[in-house]
Amino acid sequence: MFDAIPFALKQRNQWIVWRNVWLTERKKFTKQPLSPFTGQLASVTDAANYASFDHAAAILAQHYAPGRVDGLGFVFVADGGIVGIDLDRVFDDAGRIVDYRAENIARHFNSYTEISPSGRGLHVFVEGSLQGGNRRENIEIYGSGRFFTVTGHS
Repeated sequence: MFDAIPFALKQRNQWIVWRNVWLTERKKFTKQPLSPFTGQLASVTDAANYASFDHAAAILAQHYAPGRVDGLGFVFVADGGIVGIDLDRVFDDAGRIVDYRAENIARHFNSYTEISPSGRGLHVFVEGSLQGGNRRENIEIYGSGRFFTVTGHS
């Protein structure tokens, strides 16, 4: 399932697990980062919460249960050399591209890109650096202090 994830990402100790939690007041799900060591909420700015890919994947395999542990996450860290681009609402329910601008962004970087857990977005992992992040419409870019869910569906 995670074979498509590049070794350049797998070799970094920047992995966590996450769970989906329903936010009643906002009427939507949010993805909570969890420590693969404790299973408790994780801070994406505290390296003590990050594990190796192999450790996080093993925890996911052992404890997967919807709402308990739903998937793997990759944490972006300052000076980590990896930047994430989150492109939301790229595909419709039938999997057809509806945002060609986002598709062009993904193609421009020609980097590891995967489909997000919703099946509607893309996550692009790019070598580079960026302090903090930025959001405009359905495009977010982060260099630190955030995590992306990782599906392996490239």
